[in-house]
Amino acid sequence: MAGRRGACSTRALNTDDPNRPPDAPWGERDRRAFTFVLDRLTQHGIDLERLRIIAPFRALVTECKKACRERDGWTPALLDERCATVHKAQGKEADVVILVLGGGRPGARSWAARTPHLLNVAASRAKRRLYVIGERSLWAPLPHFDVLAAEVEEFDHLRDRGSWPPGNGLSTV
Repeated sequence: MAGRRGACSTRALNTDDPNRPPDAPWGERDRRAFTFVLDRLTQHGIDLERLRIIAPFRALVTECKKACRERDGWTPALLDERCATVHKAQGKEADVVILVLGGGRPGARSWAARTPHLLNVAASRAKRRLYVIGERSLWAPLPHFDVLAAEVEEFDHLRDRGSWPPGNGLSTV
């Protein structure tokens, strides 16, 4: 998935937030990272039909849909089709997948990490790019998610600014 011209290669956007309540699945940093990715994909000409937003929990899907409703082009039908839990997204691929992990309760994270199935389904939906958004310090130590953390580079605004400058007109993923 890495190394193609256009939108930034597969990356993880770390939203670690010491002020997030321990049971909050979604925080301000998650919202900002999510809208940042959507903005960059839009600037690179990535159509909504080439995008899929996946989260392990309905609460995260609800927050993603709220953020998308504030943007142009997101109809109710498109939201239902393109923004879903991992289980609902099984068998559906897209060029670009945004996997939103957020923070969440420790029990919920442990449940998601019990088997590799949930993570495998989420990651394998991406044909070309995968962006992971969430509190890396909470997810990376967990079984299976440790592999994801080791394999997916963390987004660095200084290093990656050349591949994601605002509005450079590139439209390939």
